[in-house]
Amino acid sequence: MRDARGLVKEISRGANLDKNLADYSGCMAENIGNYAALELTFSACIMAESFQEYDQISPQEKQFYEDVMELAEQAAGDAPDDAALAARADELRKRITAVMEAFTSYTDHLTCYEYVMERLALRFERQDKLAEELSGLDEEQFLNRIMMFLGVNQDKNVMWGRIQNLISIVPVRMTKNALFDRISRAVSLYKGADKQSLDSFLYKIRSLAMLHPAEECEVPAEEIISYIDRMEHTDFSALDETAFNRLNDTMEACNRTISEVTNYFYSLQKIVNFVYALGIVRGRGSSVSVEYKDCMGILKRLRTDGYEDERLVGLEGKIERYVENCNVLWAVFDEVMQSHEGMLSELGLLADMKEYQIIRKLISDSLFIDIDESRDDVIVDEAAIKQASEEIAAELSDLFGRLPKAVKRAVMAQLLGGLPVEFSNGDEICEYVRTNLFGCQDRCEKAASVREIKRMIKEEEEWRGLNDFLV
Repeated sequence: MRDARGLVKEISRGANLDKNLADYSGCMAENIGNYAALELTFSACIMAESFQEYDQISPQEKQFYEDVMELAEQAAGDAPDDAALAARADELRKRITAVMEAFTSYTDHLTCYEYVMERLALRFERQDKLAEELSGLDEEQFLNRIMMFLGVNQDKNVMWGRIQNLISIVPVRMTKNALFDRISRAVSLYKGADKQSLDSFLYKIRSLAMLHPAEECEVPAEEIISYIDRMEHTDFSALDETAFNRLNDTMEACNRTISEVTNYFYSLQKIVNFVYALGIVRGRGSSVSVEYKDCMGILKRLRTDGYEDERLVGLEGKIERYVENCNVLWAVFDEVMQSHEGMLSELGLLADMKEYQIIRKLISDSLFIDIDESRDDVIVDEAAIKQASEEIAAELSDLFGRLPKAVKRAVMAQLLGGLPVEFSNGDEICEYVRTNLFGCQDRCEKAASVREIKRMIKEEEEWRGLNDFLV
């Protein structure tokens, strides 16, 4: 196997491209193949070891486990049909993604209702104590603390993320039309971008607003769906403390279930993605490594013999060099595709390179990323911007017409926190917080926001302190 760094340097200089581009494709295949085999083996073994902890899961969830582990075993077969393997992995991946989308929708709904419940909870605290807590708050000092928190990290992306979190906490004082204008301005930023980017943004907006319905999927979730339906028909202003506590306890149980299910399917999807990648890339490399052979031996016996820790000892530390090489090769991949597409086509390598684009998505941290590139060439124009803005405004207008005031505020807060930051300077941020937080006349809502902001700042301070200690 050629040295990845040396190969990349030669291609960057334009040296001996016909040979070096072929070597680049082969080097990519060999490193991906070994990386995928090792990652697949470790992931499958970890899942096999931890499966006994999932003793309360449904028969449907157990069947997903069996299907995934069977797929991993098939990947290690003596003469695997890689095309069929990739096709089955694709089908199983889509089913798991559908489950995760459903449970993500449940989470979207519960996030909004959790916002409502956190503020409602303060109605059942002693109001004199609450008033005393707020009266003891030095507003200017608190504002200064907020501004220090926002500016501690000089990374603009981090700072903007913190501002968005702050906006989602501060009480909402905005008309429906003003919100629609904000969303329309955010949508307009996608003019000239690919349609897939705009679709992703609109999906996010619909998620934040609970516009994706809480529907059934392959995994039973009757209790969660029933709870969401109950919350949709709850008169929050009429809740007494007993009814509130019952709803809150059920919400906590639903959140625990969602966390367990999503963690479970995240682990399964990781296995499927690496089987998929292996099915695509296998056979394109120039040699089969000792590590690869060991991985196939472990996977072949995993379902029958079970997980044994000592089998992985020989593979520890082997994956790093393949990861490093892949990172070196991926760093110039887009440039190679753009600058040498014609030569890649002449050499018969273009199809392989396009397969590597799919693999890059499969083995990324975004396990559920859409690998369908059919919409990548569609560019968003002014007409598409106008249509998207009008459609999302109509959907939200209909939603707000059905929501009680407390839930509508929760949805608006989530939406505002998900939009691009429009503040020009720190003074504008201060004025926004001063007006919306300190000008809030609802004692419970104001106190809940103050507490949540304090908690957010404290968590960051503790995390920063831990990092300083580790350094």
